[in-house]
Amino acid sequence: MTLENLEKEIMAEANRKARAILDGAASERRQIINEAGKETKEMCNAMEAEAKSRWEQEELEELTKAKMRAKGEISLEKKLLVEKVYKEFEERLKGKSSNEMLKKLFERGKRELENAGTVYVAGKDLQPARKLFRGIEVKEKEIGGGIILESRDSLQSADLSLSTLSEAARKRTIRKASSMLFGSG
Repeated sequence: MTLENLEKEIMAEANRKARAILDGAASERRQIINEAGKETKEMCNAMEAEAKSRWEQEELEELTKAKMRAKGEISLEKKLLVEKVYKEFEERLKGKSSNEMLKKLFERGKRELENAGTVYVAGKDLQPARKLFRGIEVKEKEIGGGIILESRDSLQSADLSLSTLSEAARKRTIRKASSMLFGSG
């Protein structure tokens, strides 16, 4: 073999090895790119799932907050409506005939307090009360209506003022009134 042939053979062998190395590198490069693509896709999917989960959690929290606000507003509206019903009741009581109501309250008060010495009434009821309750001292007191009886020794009293009677009626009937207005639930 001549030097020239030997040189060609070495060059051919070097070219084959270089081509084999390049082919191997290209194959490895494709494999790395494929793996990187898979990892990137998996990371994107994981990030997307986490973002979706966070979004759903935030949406659920906001929905829960909105429901709580709505329940609070409904509860407040119900309370205001019940208050309105009792206010109207109290106003109707104030509008009743003073003489008739004063007589009934005085009779009830005498059953609670046997030795009544003084009866307190609202300013608007002072004159009718003086005519109705002869033989008992009648005094004016700042009450919305009704009467307050006081014993002769001033140690006992029976509060039959409209505000006290209305509050007592409210306590006795609040559940039933709410049930009638809004149902049992």
